[in-house]
Amino acid sequence: MTAAKSFADVARIIIGVLNEEDPEGKIPGAQWKWVQATLTNVALEVLLSNPDSPPSFTDVEWYQGQIKMIACDDERSVQLYKDAIAKVGDKKVIPSQPRARVWIPATPSQTDQIKQLIRTCNPNLPNGGWRFVKAFDDAAAESSVETKRATMQILLLLIKESIEPLAKSGGEINYGFTKMKVMANMSGADAGEHLASESE
Repeated sequence: MTAAKSFADVARIIIGVLNEEDPEGKIPGAQWKWVQATLTNVALEVLLSNPDSPPSFTDVEWYQGQIKMIACDDERSVQLYKDAIAKVGDKKVIPSQPRARVWIPATPSQTDQIKQLIRTCNPNLPNGGWRFVKAFDDAAAESSVETKRATMQILLLLIKESIEPLAKSGGEINYGFTKMKVMANMSGADAGEHLASESE
């Protein structure tokens, strides 16, 4: 992750925070809070290593919804921010949220109804923080046209409190009058692609 100067605006300097592991520099909006938390964690170390006036800057939202923009009041603030970002750069400091690709019946298809059905049918499973990211159009894994019409695959972001109960049940949970398999995945592939759609 790097902080790159883009242009000067009167006396202020605008920098963009880029994700070096993404070809377009994108940072999923839903993960920005973890970047902020880690920046705060390294702030004292950076400031004590560079004694003088503290940095002065303002969050100026997102550029094209993908790159975080920060307005710094002076060159010192730019340098301190870059020093802090360099310490955040390891992707490991940004926790990955567990997620699962799940096959479910094609109806109901509305996000709220899907989440409500999961909550209602599994009162003892911590799932209030689960988030529906998207439904996949590609049903190639299914064997027949009829089955493709009857089912769909979705991506869910889970919460860590769900992992142990899911492991104990083999990932099987109730879904209406049937069951579905929710196998938690902790790697970053799916989330990196799709978290941005949930960031708003």
